[in-house]
Amino acid sequence: MQLVSIGGHTKGTCWRLGERGLTLGRDQDNDIVLDDSIVSRRHCRFVITGGRVVMEDLGCRNPVLVNGVPMRSGVLETGDEVTIGGERFLLAESVVNSGGKEPGRVPSDTQSIDLGRPLFLGVDGHVDAEQESPRTIQDLLTLQQVLTKLARCRDREEFTALLKPALRERFHPRALWILLTNEEQGSIVLDQEVPDETAPPEESIQTALREMGGFLSVHREKDGEGREAMSFTLVTPVTVGGTAIGALALMTQTPHGVFAEDDLRLLVLLGQSLGPMLWAVEDMEQLRRDNEYLRARAGESLALVGGRFRSHNAVSVSVIEGRPGLGTPGALGVTRGEFFAIVLIVAVPLCLLGTRLGLGLGVILGRAAVALITQTIKDLYFVSTVRTLTTK
Repeated sequence: MQLVSIGGHTKGTCWRLGERGLTLGRDQDNDIVLDDSIVSRRHCRFVITGGRVVMEDLGCRNPVLVNGVPMRSGVLETGDEVTIGGERFLLAESVVNSGGKEPGRVPSDTQSIDLGRPLFLGVDGHVDAEQESPRTIQDLLTLQQVLTKLARCRDREEFTALLKPALRERFHPRALWILLTNEEQGSIVLDQEVPDETAPPEESIQTALREMGGFLSVHREKDGEGREAMSFTLVTPVTVGGTAIGALALMTQTPHGVFAEDDLRLLVLLGQSLGPMLWAVEDMEQLRRDNEYLRARAGESLALVGGRFRSHNAVSVSVIEGRPGLGTPGALGVTRGEFFAIVLIVAVPLCLLGTRLGLGLGVILGRAAVALITQTIKDLYFVSTVRTLTTK
């Protein structure tokens, strides 16, 4: 039996299980040294007992994942996948006859790469359970740390400034692009980190957006020194509710590095998780721009009103000084029609009241005058008759 590394820093290496088994941990005296803070100094041990492979816990703090399930100890079967920190191993039948020798490190079989068939992973919800979660604890931790940092972003610049270091640390690309997409302008580069002004892989980006899936392609090309090299392109859409609003694109080249299926899986999960955050950041920036526009328009309106009031007030100063009753309303912005309406509203009731009072007083005064005239006529034209006159 042999333990084959299929992911992590030791990827592509295998160890044969001998009579004394294999120990794994951070200490240098282990058979397989794992430089990972999640891994204990002496993490676990694999031994062959009764023709079966048994995993033994050596006091590790974080349990080993066997086919994605935490396990402290137990029997393993051929084909089981073992995850320890950021490293992934596969238990396989040995193809090398050890001849009773001690376990050693030998290169694993080379896997062929089909240059004409890129690898896809869907992001539209039609993926299996394995594609919906990271394959290693380290990738899960990376995803959690990136999302925690980006949740505090308030604008686009801060968003890209925090995302780029995380992509560099995990994928080690030679070039990376963070893009927005819309129907009118196509792909817009928000930020990039490229050597020698390398252009974005437009064809790969459009393919990933059209297929709504993560895209990994490999092709041969010449490096800067004219040597044959393998170039890897990794692209995934950034989606919200099944709609692509952006994309992440990474490129690397041998011997600088390589991209594998695990890298594509994690990038697809990042694209799905970043979508709502990028959407929220864009909405916040749009609200901020709208608010600044409204404030600017409000300032212009106040300036116009203030200027009109000052000019009108300057013209009305002389009127106020000469006729305060007429000039004051005009200085306050009252129009001629409004002023006339105010005069009518005040004058009409007064006129009606004066009319009624005048009529009443006229009747009273008229009656008094008639009485006086009647008395005068009687005194002048009528003679009193004396009937009896006596003297003493």
